[in-house]
Amino acid sequence: MVRGGDRLGGQIPLLFGAPTAVEPLATAGKIKVLGVTSEKRFPLLPNIPAISETFPQFNIISYIGFMLPKNAAPVIAALNKEVNQVLTANSMRAWLDKQGMVAVASAARPMISGAGLKSTIRREVSLSAHSA
Repeated sequence: MVRGGDRLGGQIPLLFGAPTAVEPLATAGKIKVLGVTSEKRFPLLPNIPAISETFPQFNIISYIGFMLPKNAAPVIAALNKEVNQVLTANSMRAWLDKQGMVAVASAARPMISGAGLKSTIRREVSLSAHSA
C-alpha cells in the first residue's frame, strides 16, 4: 500500500489522493498538485485546474450509492426521495464540503449502466493494465 509519506519521502514520484488529504500538504508547500481528476475544478481547491482542461474528457470520480436487491423495487422511489432530501440539506452540504465531497442528488437509476459504473470500471481496468 502506498501512503502519502512515501510521496513526501521521495520514494514515489506521483500520487492520486483525496482532496482533503492533499490540500494541507499543498498549502504547506510539501507537494505540488498538478490537477484534479474530476471533470470540473474542485471547490476545495479552486485554483487547481481540472486535468480535463488539458485533456478533454478526462474524468475519474468516486461513486457512493445504495445497492439494493432486485426485489426492492417497491421502496426505491421513497428511498430516493429521502436520500435526495438529506443530500440537499445545508448541514449535509457543509459536512460533505469538509470531507472534500460533492453530492449529486438524482433520480433513482441503476448505477451499473452503460454510461455509469460499468464504463468507469472498463476504463480503469484498461488504465491499470497499461500501467503494469
